[in-house]
Amino acid sequence: CVGVSFGFGQPASSSYCLEIAPTAWRTFVYCIGGYLFIAGEAYSAALIILDDPNMKDLDWRWLLIVGALPSFVFALVSAAFLNESPSWLASQGKEEDAMNVLVKMNKANGSPCARLEFSTAPREEANVLGSFAEIQRDFRAIFGPAMLYSTLVSCFTCFCMNVLYYGGLYAFPQVLSEDVKTGNSPAF
Repeated sequence: CVGVSFGFGQPASSSYCLEIAPTAWRTFVYCIGGYLFIAGEAYSAALIILDDPNMKDLDWRWLLIVGALPSFVFALVSAAFLNESPSWLASQGKEEDAMNVLVKMNKANGSPCARLEFSTAPREEANVLGSFAEIQRDFRAIFGPAMLYSTLVSCFTCFCMNVLYYGGLYAFPQVLSEDVKTGNSPAF
């Protein structure tokens, strides 16, 4: 579940942050996302060290609850302060809401633009496919002859990296028993 959440959440959050951030702040906002990932990893490690440095008798229920608290707090802050994506609003036929968000973004950018205009194609002209048809089209593209090799190599590489990294984290308590003197606990 965590891996699937990362897979869906990271690209979406990166795209959204770059879409809504003022132009001068885009690089900074993108980098902060990466630093927050590192901070989350350090937070998780600190929780494990607090719970059981030897990682032999972890209270996984407590770890899940306390580990989810920052996400809950960030969700509340996001709900209070973030605007919906203007691209998404326009694609849903909510042009007035999209325009309001664009006006706010224009002010945040300090743009002298006095008038904002955009137009969306009528839904029947936009050739909007159903979500299942869009997924099928995307799968045919990434698993088609032109992209198959790159897709398989990328999937295999990501799978191996994650198995080695996260598998190693789970294996440390068993491999680094009390008999192996490393100078630190497995959690550290």
